[in-house]
Amino acid sequence: MDAKDILLHTLSHPASADGFVSGQELADRCGVSRTSVWKYVEVLRRQGALIEAVTNRGYRLAGGNLFTKDSIALLLPKDSGVRIHFFPEIDSTNTEAKRRLSDCAPEALHKAVFVAAAQTAGRGRMGRAFHSPEGGGVYLSIVYASAPITQPARLTATAAVGVCRALQAVYSANAKIKWVNDVFVNGKKVCGILTEGTTNFEKGRIDAAVIGIVVNIVWTRRRSPEL
Repeated sequence: MDAKDILLHTLSHPASADGFVSGQELADRCGVSRTSVWKYVEVLRRQGALIEAVTNRGYRLAGGNLFTKDSIALLLPKDSGVRIHFFPEIDSTNTEAKRRLSDCAPEALHKAVFVAAAQTAGRGRMGRAFHSPEGGGVYLSIVYASAPITQPARLTATAAVGVCRALQAVYSANAKIKWVNDVFVNGKKVCGILTEGTTNFEKGRIDAAVIGIVVNIVWTRRRSPEL
């Protein structure tokens, strides 16, 4: 990792309860001067990170829309085995995952995650559109292909539980599942999950599943008029 990535990783994993990291600690971790730390902070801000700076306390990562392959990978455990495929904009992460699966053995894409900053053709069940503007949420698809899949509905339920736990951990939101693929907060739908399989007709089984997760987080100006 270069100094900017180290700085982002340090801010993403603060040791203090309030989330602040001193400028000197960041300088020491990155092996640069405090002036350089400030310059890297400015670069990250331009890329979409919301970084607070408070005198005598340091810097704190307060959120923002910092969506890059490296920034996502930095938040994952080193031994997760997850491979990130990032797109600033794409038609649909589920569609892209299925395109890739059509060109290789399913197990080659196990634990691949396709993430987009925006989708132009996000979709849910029954072909319904899912509004996915840039800066408005998290849009991703996970490929599961470790073994023949006999209970695809369990993958959808597991993903829904994971989304609820994440919303509780990050936003203290009391998220609830509307069986089986929607997540609601305060009575409003904030997440849709679409699980699609690739079928091996010769062997009569599902070789891989693509679990698409779309979470609307920010009410953007680019929202669809009917919402």
